[in-house]
Amino acid sequence: MITTSTPVSHTRLRAFWRRSTPTGGEADDNVMPVLYTVKEACAVLRVSNWKLYELIRSRQLVTIRIGKRRLVPRDAVDTLIAHLRDEGTL
Repeated sequence: MITTSTPVSHTRLRAFWRRSTPTGGEADDNVMPVLYTVKEACAVLRVSNWKLYELIRSRQLVTIRIGKRRLVPRDAVDTLIAHLRDEGTL
């Protein structure tokens, strides 16, 4: 997980995604992924693995499964952030 005291920039996230591509190939720098891995979602939301799974269990964060992989849709992350912002808890 990317841990830092400053907000994670899109440049750092693109570098993170490029390193984590399954084929080891280059990721397109202009394309944000539609689905995040759990590790990527933790980095985007700046939460621990445990907190992310708590959000999933409480059905505050929607995920999908492809085979054994649990993936988090980008729009689910955006929805969670908007919901928390509306509640004033973010």
